[in-house]
Amino acid sequence: MAWGFASTIVDSFQLSQLVNNAFAGVDSKALAYINYFRLVDCINLLLNAATTRFILSMVGW
Repeated sequence: MAWGFASTIVDSFQLSQLVNNAFAGVDSKALAYINYFRLVDCINLLLNAATTRFILSMVGW
């Protein structure tokens, strides 16, 4: 349940889009490595985890 709220918050603030825009100016070879190691997905997962932790602390867990 908390993960669902966190995911909604991350989506509503469009944090994934901000991360993608940050990597837009990177050259193609570096961008290939970023995509290979799925760094954008990793950052998105960390943002979801941090938001979930914040929501759980607000609820009192």
